[in-house]
Amino acid sequence: MNLLKSLNNPDVQGIVAVTDAAQIEIIRSHSGGVSPLTGKLKFWDYQKVLEVHEALESDNEANQQIRFGARRILEVIELRYPNFFTMEGQNADRRALTSLPTLNLIA
Repeated sequence: MNLLKSLNNPDVQGIVAVTDAAQIEIIRSHSGGVSPLTGKLKFWDYQKVLEVHEALESDNEANQQIRFGARRILEVIELRYPNFFTMEGQNADRRALTSLPTLNLIA
């Protein structure tokens, strides 16, 4: 009954039953005759949910390691070149570039 009530909510796009294979079959057989649920009720074995969770968790850990590595690279640059990320450092770089001798090319 609660499933049917939830379908009246415009934000609900579908319903997912997450459980073991035996319970999925029971829910499937009981909901088969309820026409408002047809096409809206999806079934997902809880073991698959755990697999997806573990995969996402692993990806998240890898992303954190990448961010840590990038942060470490930026820290090393800042240590070796203290003004690298400041406007003062950028102006110094610009002054160094403009003080280089220019080449006069004769055509």
